[in-house]
Amino acid sequence: MSVVKESMRRVFALVLMGACAFSPDLRAAPGVTIRGRSTLLLRSVEVQQRSTTVVVRLLDASLRRAIPRARVRLRLETPNGRGVMASERTDHRGDARFELRTRRRTYQLSLAYAGDHYYASTQLQRLVDLSKATVRINVRFKRALDASRPTQRVELALFANDKPVAGSVLILVNKKIIARVPVPATSLELALNTAALGKPGPLRLQFHFPETPLLNAADAELRSMLVTPVKLSLKTEQSQLPHDKTLTLRGSLRDSQGAIARATVSLQAMGHHVLSAVTGTQGKYRFQLAARDFPPGPLDLRATFSPTVPWRKSAKSPSVEVEVLPPRPLSVRAYAISTLGTFLALLLLLGWRQRHFLLPKRHQAEAEIIATDDTPAAAALEGGLVRGRSRHIRRHELGIAGTVWDPADHQPIAGARVIVFPASCDPIETQSDERGSFTLHPLPAGEHQVEVSSKGYLRERFTITLPHRGRLHGMRVNLIAVRVQLLEVYRTVARLRLPRPALWARWTPRDLLVHLGEPSRSPLAKLSGLLERSYWGTETPDEDVLRDAKRLTSEIDDAHQAFDSHE
Repeated sequence: MSVVKESMRRVFALVLMGACAFSPDLRAAPGVTIRGRSTLLLRSVEVQQRSTTVVVRLLDASLRRAIPRARVRLRLETPNGRGVMASERTDHRGDARFELRTRRRTYQLSLAYAGDHYYASTQLQRLVDLSKATVRINVRFKRALDASRPTQRVELALFANDKPVAGSVLILVNKKIIARVPVPATSLELALNTAALGKPGPLRLQFHFPETPLLNAADAELRSMLVTPVKLSLKTEQSQLPHDKTLTLRGSLRDSQGAIARATVSLQAMGHHVLSAVTGTQGKYRFQLAARDFPPGPLDLRATFSPTVPWRKSAKSPSVEVEVLPPRPLSVRAYAISTLGTFLALLLLLGWRQRHFLLPKRHQAEAEIIATDDTPAAAALEGGLVRGRSRHIRRHELGIAGTVWDPADHQPIAGARVIVFPASCDPIETQSDERGSFTLHPLPAGEHQVEVSSKGYLRERFTITLPHRGRLHGMRVNLIAVRVQLLEVYRTVARLRLPRPALWARWTPRDLLVHLGEPSRSPLAKLSGLLERSYWGTETPDEDVLRDAKRLTSEIDDAHQAFDSHE
């Protein structure tokens, strides 16, 4: 019997696992619901002869807007466990009004909102003595407070059963008590010290009325924002700008707290955006404009700042007027030189095309042989960054794009690693595709180190500054192959020891060793063996091979100098 039960248990487990594996609900991606925070406020508690009216307001906790058509549940419970329950929906102002039959005693008031698809649930509990009236606190002040003013105007009024009353109110800012003020039976216009509100940013103002022998305690909470003005300056020392010069403009960005660092400032010319800059640690920035990018005439320049935080105001600098001078006309001498240069170029081109008729073949062959014997070695290839050119004024860009290139084979390099080392975050890396192209976007503003490497090539490092105006889009990074550089090192050593330079293309490294009679352990023999293994071998050499070759070259030069001094 136990064997049968164990078999049935196993079959049931297998069926359950199969159902879970093929269930579409379990195999689907998990869903995430984002809901806003809600809050309940006790507006008023009015006590009549045998009934009580409770008014509750339901608000969006972040936007402080009413949540209409939402169901709010209320419960009044006595210490012995008896209570009254009710449920009402909020109106267009977010208020729910409850009419309850009660007695004059102390109740535990519980309010609850179950939430919906857009808002999360919330609760409110408070001990209410219905033998006393409950105070309602009315507060009036601006939602955006100006931090440049020394004081902020606030109006306070207290009501109990819709009648004004007098009392003392505690004022808290971000849960910190800043003042205790007596409120008369009419109303109070209060001037709060701006310094007591703290730094610019979001404010949470709370007003608390403590319990008295005749009145229940009450609370009110409001959200505000302490906004600081921004001062933006722009100036230049040039009032007239020649057509072939560059204009430099400088300025600073500050608010009531001091300099604003790492902020983006835009420059407008005749009302159109032309350039952006990032402020430094002291809040200073600089623009440079080429006069040839603008037509001759007056140019109106103005800097603008759009804040990324709500507690800063946008700002514009005073207008700066600069006159762009027209280009100077060319002189007669310049026209004559250009005409003569064109004539000489045409004459040289015609002579080159008719060279076969001007030079006999025998003399031409002898000239070619002499040139082959005496021609110096070709210049070494250069690696590194080749920037692109931006012909038009563009907005600031925070990314780079380009191609990794082999200048010796005139081919793109696929799979090359491109690493950017920002100062403020971890390195950012990508690889070039089969066409050698790569893109890194977006990148943080500032000065960064870039490293480009690939197997079998020399590593290249250079510095970039962001943002840019297109000069780092379409750039090219040249990587020199280790084999090409190794052959260049050996060629420099070998040409000095050949009988004639023309023999470089005919003799092998071993022919040169036989001619010089070098021993097998000499530095030149080691350099020749290193060239044969790395240049004609099957394995791809790395940069360590090039360092070994340069070390052997130094030993060869030292041995040669020692031999000359001995002679």
